[in-house]
Amino acid sequence: MPDQPVPPIPTATTPRAQVPAAYQWRITDLFQDDAAWTAALAEVKPLIQSLKGLAKGWTASLKALLAFMEAWTEVNRRVDLLNAYPTIQLLVDMNNSTYISLQGEIQGVQSALGAQLAFMNPELIKLGQAQVEAYLKAEPGLLPYRAMFMNILAGKGHALSAKVGAVLSMAYEVTQAPSAAYTSLCNEVDLASPQVTLSTGQTFAVSNANYETFVGLPIQADRLLWEKASQDHTQQYATTFATLLDAAIRLDWFNAKVRNFPTSLEAMMAPLGLPTPVYGQLTATVKANLAPLYRYLNLCKKILGVPVLHDADTSCPLAPTAVTTFSFDQAQAIVLKASACLGPDYVQGLNEASIREGVVVMTPRAFLDGWQEGR
Repeated sequence: MPDQPVPPIPTATTPRAQVPAAYQWRITDLFQDDAAWTAALAEVKPLIQSLKGLAKGWTASLKALLAFMEAWTEVNRRVDLLNAYPTIQLLVDMNNSTYISLQGEIQGVQSALGAQLAFMNPELIKLGQAQVEAYLKAEPGLLPYRAMFMNILAGKGHALSAKVGAVLSMAYEVTQAPSAAYTSLCNEVDLASPQVTLSTGQTFAVSNANYETFVGLPIQADRLLWEKASQDHTQQYATTFATLLDAAIRLDWFNAKVRNFPTSLEAMMAPLGLPTPVYGQLTATVKANLAPLYRYLNLCKKILGVPVLHDADTSCPLAPTAVTTFSFDQAQAIVLKASACLGPDYVQGLNEASIREGVVVMTPRAFLDGWQEGR
């Protein structure tokens, strides 16, 4: 049987309707359609309610703890799938009102679930590390939760009461508003992109989707034209961006204080299990070793033959031959080869579950930084 012809690879600005099925996510592996998603949402709500019964005395015995954690895992698995469906659909088109609505629904469920389960951390801390270790030693079924339990116990000094934790969980959707607004602005959901005409006579929209075109422009004047248009466009909304940034900083500070952290930095580092001085050492090391970067930038200036090196020049290929295009099949082979160091099981899983079964695909989308699905 002759090989099927390979469909042409779309560009970063190809309309979704024109993208061949071979390069699209197989979203039906999650849910067949929106109706199936709605049915699954209805099914998970009783499961969430069932956690209330299991929560009574959940740490009192090994059997009770295991039963609760298994039910908790199943509920979270289903909720994660319900969240993934509209999230992936919105990565294709962030203006789609249907999936904005579905995402809002599942986020409401997640918020309520978080409030309902706010008792978990304080009660596990009350149980104590010695008893938790004894449970883990006696029941292999609890071992997958070891890291989770240890992280909770390690944060003992910053744990919230069940009441405070429930309130913060219910407020999650509200507190995410600055981040959501910033994402919409940055991804040009509502803003029309300016147009620039290059020295070649070609006209392009100055958008995230066309970023790869911008960094590859061979003439500096064109790169600077593009950069200025982008900066002028963003500057129109400088006050809006500043307001959103201020709200985000205040939110970080609020979360730090509520959890008894002296600084926002410490609140961010704690979940990683890293002491704050690590961050300071990293930044100090970078600042103390900028000389190689400066030498590299001077080399870029020399190779590109420009009198002044601008920010727009720093991502430009230093040689035309450095720009290489691969077919999707070639890219798959390169990724698999590069992943060999992670072991045969990882490569097999990536090959079978991710690439061949349509989880990692190459579908351009103009709404998210010009990136492509699967990158």
